[in-house]
Amino acid sequence: MSDIRIAVDLGTTNIEIALVDGLTKEVISTRIIKNRQSLYGSDVINRIAATIRDKKHLFTMRQMVISDLKDAFIAMLKDKGYKTEDVGSISICGNTTMISILLSYDIEDMGTYPFSHRLEKSMIVQTKSLFDALFKEDTKVFLSGCASAFIGGDILAGMYYLKMDENSLFVDMGTNGEIILYKDGRYYGTSTACGPAFEGCTRKQSVYGPSTIDAISLGIASKKISREGILDKEYIEKGITISGVYLDTGIIEDILVAKAGIYTGINLLAKYAGLSLVDIDNIYIAGGFGFNLNLDSAFNLGLLPECFKGKIKVVGNTCIKGATLIVREDFDVPHTIDTYEVDVLQLANDENFQNELMENMSFARK
Repeated sequence: MSDIRIAVDLGTTNIEIALVDGLTKEVISTRIIKNRQSLYGSDVINRIAATIRDKKHLFTMRQMVISDLKDAFIAMLKDKGYKTEDVGSISICGNTTMISILLSYDIEDMGTYPFSHRLEKSMIVQTKSLFDALFKEDTKVFLSGCASAFIGGDILAGMYYLKMDENSLFVDMGTNGEIILYKDGRYYGTSTACGPAFEGCTRKQSVYGPSTIDAISLGIASKKISREGILDKEYIEKGITISGVYLDTGIIEDILVAKAGIYTGINLLAKYAGLSLVDIDNIYIAGGFGFNLNLDSAFNLGLLPECFKGKIKVVGNTCIKGATLIVREDFDVPHTIDTYEVDVLQLANDENFQNELMENMSFARK
């Protein structure tokens, strides 16, 4: 019998799956599927709100993702000539909301301060509790824990993969925006709402965030959009198309708010940790949006500070890479991600947050 393992990034928008050969430790197949829970909202806040409106939505969202995972598992295994009985272990990493839904945990309190949550440490569960009799009875399933309601196992898995150096910054720009800073042997973290704008504001055009950032940057260069995010009067009513991307006032405002949130989060977290931005030595940009981000456009719009130039490493989907490491290591160290104690900054509680957010509400270079 073969030794096949499965790693899963249970993302808010997309779910990424990797098949791993247990003998060679190589990834032999990958697949990305949409998370159908998006029907209940593009971000975790809206999905939490959905369960508040009707508790039945929690069960429905759970069944959606379990059904889609089972179908994807079966198809991927069949494509490579394997059966479900060949699977010995599965690791599933995701943000706090996604894993809580998978476990049928009540998530209502995560929608309001102080954002309390039932999920804590990572755990190993029996496969039948999630996938019925699809796999062997002794197949192990690892589920990631979390550091807070909004610093989840997807970020902890990313930290596990990156093995961050001193004075390093990890920014995950996906559907949600999480930021981790490592200084003096301690981890500091915060989160900011950004992803729905970055990843979805022009999706009806089949255009994604990085292209939108480029288009706005070009619009500013051509004086058709101001640094304040205002379209030239010629385009205010009808909008404008730049490099195939249609932009109107609403789209530009969504990007501006998201951009301001990311920059403010980075700046306030550095202050919280007692570190100047110029003293950050390594910056890791992760997430679906971050992977395709044009750094020149990011600097031009003030999404990232100029002092980060030459220090940035674009690292892709670190959650799936961390989840893959976990199954490669035979669960000998499945709780390694739980050793990351993160000092979490709630931006809304920072007395400087509102002022800094407003100061950053422009596309001025920083």
